Amino acid sequence: MKIKNFINLKIGKKSIDFHNLILDEYLERFVKTQLDINVSIKAPNLKKLRTLYIKFDTPLSFDATSKIDPFESFDIALPLDLDDFLQNISDKAITAKYIYSAKERVYNLSTRQYESISNYYGRNITALGFNALFAVLRLGGYTCSILNTSNYNISFEETQDFVLTRRDTISTDADFWSNDSRIKGPIHLTVDGGPSLLYQDPLFTEHDGGSVSSVVPQPTYAQLYSVGFSSYKDYIDKEYVIGQDIEAVNNGTSISLSGLENVLSNKLIYPNEQLQPSNSIYPLKANYKYVIYKYKLFQEIYSRNPSYVEGGDEPRYISTWTDTGVYYYQSRPLNLEGNLDLKIKYERS
Repeated sequence: MKIKNFINLKIGKKSIDFHNLILDEYLERFVKTQLDINVSIKAPNLKKLRTLYIKFDTPLSFDATSKIDPFESFDIALPLDLDDFLQNISDKAITAKYIYSAKERVYNLSTRQYESISNYYGRNITALGFNALFAVLRLGGYTCSILNTSNYNISFEETQDFVLTRRDTISTDADFWSNDSRIKGPIHLTVDGGPSLLYQDPLFTEHDGGSVSSVVPQPTYAQLYSVGFSSYKDYIDKEYVIGQDIEAVNNGTSISLSGLENVLSNKLIYPNEQLQPSNSIYPLKANYKYVIYKYKLFQEIYSRNPSYVEGGDEPRYISTWTDTGVYYYQSRPLNLEGNLDLKIKYERS
């Protein structure tokens, strides 16, 4: 997987294009969310960049490995409006478009309160940071990407609009196939989940004499389930289930898959110092053409809590993460010989 981005900043009539630095922190979130369904369900709170952070006056020092706490490094935050986000899913790439704009009030990260944007008119903006959950909740963790703007003479001005458009493209060179036509691409690379697949009871409740639905269908999320080998892209001949047959190890910005048996011809003998090469024992090519990564899709389904009492501590609804029965494959040509140690890498483009 590779991720690249494009940023356009408009201040009044001035328009500037940038490419910011994707930090390891963001790549690590893509790894975490596909290995554990308990983390996958939090994907929108981890990968959807809902907050723009702004630093004034003095530059920040950072590199790709920096762990940047937005509350310690930035001055204010601008939240993303719900209508200012768009995600598109295709078989080879996910695109996410964000539009952040400065309103009359901004969130002060030091005082943890909203204040007038006029307090910052004319001050030089030296860095822009991006993170998931809005800063008020303080659940988004370290900054995901960052841009040094200290040399661009950028500032808020009373008579000029401030609008930043960010477009991320998360791409893969693997071929895609799903057993359900509603799934158009690799959901594990999305920042906001995939389409709802299962029926969700609207769970109507009465309010002021009217009936109101309290629950809407939830997105789907993907978990890496197994690795297989095949001569076809839409069928697995030999499958290894993660946690059962093989192990998936989180290496930060990559996933290592170990424990795979030899997938070559049955005639293969591994040479040692007592064996001499010959036509009968020389390593042969693999029986299979493709290595296939299988992802299962899950959806959160809400139901009424039988223990709920008005005014009590129990929640009105409880949720269950349900296997939708839908899955998809990511396949790559198999050109290796011998035992395999596969690795899924997440990189900046």
